[in-house]
This record gives sequence, structure tokens and C-alpha cells, in this order.
Amino acid sequence: MMAMRERKIIVFTISKPIIGGAQLWVSNLIRLLGSDYELHIITSRRGWLSDNCYGATVHYVSNLDGLGLTTFFRLNSCLKSISPDVVVSNSAFAGVYTRCSSIFNNFRNIYVSHGWSSLYKKGLGSIFFLHIERFLSHFTDYILCVSKSDVEKACNVIGIKKNKIKLISNSVFINSLDEKKDALKLPVGFNVVFVGRMEPPKRPDIFVSLLARLPDVNGYIVGEGTLRKDLALNKTDNITFLGEVSGFNNFNMFDLFVLSSDSEGLPMSAIQALSQGVPILISDVGGCSEVLSVAHPNGMLCENSLESFYSNFMEIYNNYDFYKKNSELARSEYDILNDRDKFDQLFN
Repeated sequence: MMAMRERKIIVFTISKPIIGGAQLWVSNLIRLLGSDYELHIITSRRGWLSDNCYGATVHYVSNLDGLGLTTFFRLNSCLKSISPDVVVSNSAFAGVYTRCSSIFNNFRNIYVSHGWSSLYKKGLGSIFFLHIERFLSHFTDYILCVSKSDVEKACNVIGIKKNKIKLISNSVFINSLDEKKDALKLPVGFNVVFVGRMEPPKRPDIFVSLLARLPDVNGYIVGEGTLRKDLALNKTDNITFLGEVSGFNNFNMFDLFVLSSDSEGLPMSAIQALSQGVPILISDVGGCSEVLSVAHPNGMLCENSLESFYSNFMEIYNNYDFYKKNSELARSEYDILNDRDKFDQLFN
């Protein structure tokens, strides 16, 4: 008779280890689950996630961020060697490989939506991935959605059956408000921060245009990308590019967090800011409306136009004590510890 395992083995597959919402979600979940499970990560190479894996064993499968038959066989071999009970895939390519591998292996298979990025591909790419997602859902035990918006897209756009879908909204660990890791030296005044890769679908151009109208406000951009060169040519003197800051978590040093974007799932950067008691100004796309507290108004939703961001900025600025107080009262709503039982139920 085969002996029962002391702890269930869970593997997280993700194509890229660079800092992003999905990578932060994996890192936080590994930290949350701790010693109750045997935890593994499979990704394409070393990076932020492998450096923030909280004791999980990390395996590397090259080219996991692209399609190729050789990559599938490498991933399948890696999974066979680990012999997991549950595999949680967290990106489009890793999701394709992992769910195909589940056909030949005996593990429970969970795919995390993280905003359904495949829907935002242009032209035939979007149609192709839509059909692929619908097809692969038949080989998936559960689709874990991180927002109500993702659930709606899964059911009504992709066509995934409701009995396949679970919802656990994004959340983070709540830090002490006194924690200012690698504190920045900011000037006296009203300091505003934009955090995100400077690549579409993010819209840092709206942030730059907003700060041009607010000469007495200090603006900071955390992130790198192809849009930076053009933005640098148009920025005003009150904007500072901080570049890519690995594991940036100093939101509570700023007075306001701004996220302008054409598409989002349930953005982790906004949740991090709100968890530290910082009011937010955010595009009304995807699941962004879900991050705001119902009980304690802690931010404003904006259309993706300069006028909308400006008018909503002035609303917060002119009533800042109200929004700041409510942001501090709402912090506990974003605590990942509130969801521990939900994850245990999902994995057992």
C-alpha cells in the first residue's frame, strides 16, 4: 500500500519571472501557504520571482515564454519528476503547456486568469487565443478568476462553463505604515506616483499630461519600457523617472497613486497602494472598479482622458483629508490573510 504524503505538492508555472501582477500573486501565495504544502515554481529563467520565492523550489524550463514542442516536453518531464498533486498555471504560454501536460499526468489543474490578457491581442491573435482558452478549459479542473470582471469575461466572452470557475479576488500582505523599505527622499509637497511597465496597454502619457497641468505637484514614474523615450521628451520639470525598482513597495511614502491604462484585470499595484492607506486615481477598465472600497471611499475612477483624470484629481486634492482617512480605514479589506481558507479549500 502506497504511503500517504505528509504535505500536498503544489507547482506554480509561470512564463516569465520578471516583476508583475501575476508574479507578485505567486510570490504572495507561496508566502501565505508557507510550510503547510511542498511548493515549487517552474519558470523560464532567473529573475525577480526566483529571488522572492520564500523557500519554494525553483525549476527552469527555457523558452517557457514562447511556443515550441521541445518546451512542452521539457515542462512535461519536469512535472513528472516533481509528481505534484496540484499545478497552478499563471500565464498564457505556461497555461497552454501545463493544461496539455495534465492530459498525460495525474494532477489537479488550476489556471489563473490574471485579467485574460489574451483577449487584448489584436486581430486574429485575439480570436485564436479565445478559441484556445475555451478548448483548454475542458482539460482544466478550475479556472481561478481574480476579479468579478474576469468571471464575466470567462463566461460571456470566452464561453467557459460556470461550474469550472472560482473567484478569489486579488489581495496582498498588509505592511506596517511605518515600514519604508529603501525609503526615497521626497521633497515637501504633494507627491504622486505612477507604477507600471511603460508598455501598452499602460497609459503613462495621461499621467505625464496630467502633471503638466499641475506644476505644484511632484510626479514620479516607477517602471521601464519602450514608451519612456517619447515620454521623457514631453515631460515637465515636476516629473521624475525612477526607473525599474525591483519589488517596489513604498506606496505609503506618496500622497496619491495613479494608474492610467487601457486594460487591467484587478491591478496588484493599486491594491498594494490601497493596502498602505494611499488614495488612488485609476482608469475605469477591467476590474478596476472592484478595488475601491464600498464602505470607505478611497479613490476615484476615471475615463481614459486628461480631462477626466484632472477633474477627479482635483476632487481628491481638494478633499484630501476625507480620502486619506477613508483609505486608512479600508486597509484591512485588502489583506490576503482573509482569503487563506479559500485557498486551502481550492487546493484540497
